[in-house]
This record gives sequence, structure tokens and C-alpha cells, in this order.
Amino acid sequence: MNYAAFILTHGRPDNQKTYNTLKELGFSHKIYLVLDDQDPTIPQYIDNYGVENIIVFNKNLYIERTDVGLAEAVPKFAVFARNAIEDIARRLGYQYFIMLDDDIYKFRLRQDVDGSLKTIHLHGIFDEIIEKCFQYVENANLACLMPGVCNVYRCGVQALEWSNKYRISVNCFLRNGAHKVDWRLNMFEDLITDLDYNRMGQVWLTYVPLQIDVGAGNGKVAGGNTDTYKTFDGFKMAFMSVVSHPDCNDMGFYKDHWKPITHTETAINRIVSGRYKK
Repeated sequence: MNYAAFILTHGRPDNQKTYNTLKELGFSHKIYLVLDDQDPTIPQYIDNYGVENIIVFNKNLYIERTDVGLAEAVPKFAVFARNAIEDIARRLGYQYFIMLDDDIYKFRLRQDVDGSLKTIHLHGIFDEIIEKCFQYVENANLACLMPGVCNVYRCGVQALEWSNKYRISVNCFLRNGAHKVDWRLNMFEDLITDLDYNRMGQVWLTYVPLQIDVGAGNGKVAGGNTDTYKTFDGFKMAFMSVVSHPDCNDMGFYKDHWKPITHTETAINRIVSGRYKK
């Protein structure tokens, strides 16, 4: 299948965990680093990775086009790059593409071995695994398939049966571009957009057997939108999810920050039993 990887990044020319991880796993498809034109470190990216692997988009254009849910957009967040990648992939002729954040340091498969959750390392077979995932996306007509992240697996092998128990939609998206997507709202756009489209019948699934491990969240890694996280109220950020879908989202304070909490029983569409038909 013809697909490419698009890594959205800003201000981290010397700290590209996702790019390095893909290379170490033997990923053989094209990898693009996608930057906004307001990034002062673009020359360093070009020096490090070559101009042919760098795509720069007009951020102000996507600020104008994006529903941010605020009276005034906060520019240093990922939603604008996500919408740009949707257009870039289509322009380059890719129906299927992987959209990735730049801080993924591990991919692995998880399996049940005698009741214990074990890891399969993907060196040498990563292309094959991603190919199979995209074949599933195509055959099931999914809009998006997302790997699980670490907190999904706390319940052990049960997690493998709970592919949609959690709305975990962050960092990595295997997209089917046949389904048009407009990423929405300034913060937590991943969770919000996932819920938007699932409720319209465009299926986004979390595929728990494939796991990603990511760096410290909430802007704690140098570069990116670190300064914005420090200055922008975390309560306001998490509240975006409540504004978008108040019937299934609320908020909680975890360790040192506010986080959105999604209640699966009201977040995920269900088929109503025929016995209720009049």
C-alpha cells in the first residue's frame, strides 16, 4: 500500500524521537517532518534532515480555517498542523498516511501469554505490522486507527479485549484520507475530533494490541509548545473537552495538572436493541 508518515513538530530539530524510532524499526516508507512557517528553527531542521524531507505550512492560513472554540486562537498548539497534514497528504496523493507527534520513542505489540501481558518487539517487522493495520483500515472502511498508550494496559490482558473501552486518541493516527477530517478546537483536538466523527458514524478505533510509548506530556519536553503550556491555564485547556461534549466529558485533577475524563458509557455510539422498535 502507498502511504507515508507525517511527523508534526516545532522547535525540536535536535530531538526527533519519532523520526529516530521509525528509522530504528526499519520503516521503509517516506517520512516527512511538517513545520509551521513561524518556527525559527526551520534552517536547523533542513540541515539535519534534508530539505526534501521538510514540509512547511502557512500557520496563519490554518488558524483562519480552524474552529478553535475560542474568541481568539492560541497559535502554539497542534490542531493547525493536523489540519495542514490532512491537506498535504491529499496534495501528495496519499489516501493512507500516518500522522505522528514527534515524541514517540517505542512501538510494540502486546499479547496474552498464559494470562500475562507480554511484549513483541517490532524490529524488522514494523513495515509488515503497519501494512496489516492499513489493510484493516481499508477493509473495514475505518477513518482512523489509533494505537494504545501506556495507561490503557494497567488492567493487564483484559485490555486486549477493550479496544474501545477508553477514548485514547493521542500521538499516532493511521488515517484513511477517503474520510475528510477537520480537526477541531484549540486544545485536546485529538480527543474532541475523535468523538466528533465517531458520533457522526465515521469510525475511529483504538487498536490496543499495538502500543506506543511517548515522552513526558503537557509540554514538559523542551521545544514544541512548552512555553504555552507554562503560561496557559491548564484548567482552560482541559475544559475544552467539556465544552465540546459535555454529555460524556468532565475534568479531574491528577498529580499536578487538570485532565479531561471521558466516560465511555456515554461517549461511544451503540446499536439499540430491536426489542425497542415500535
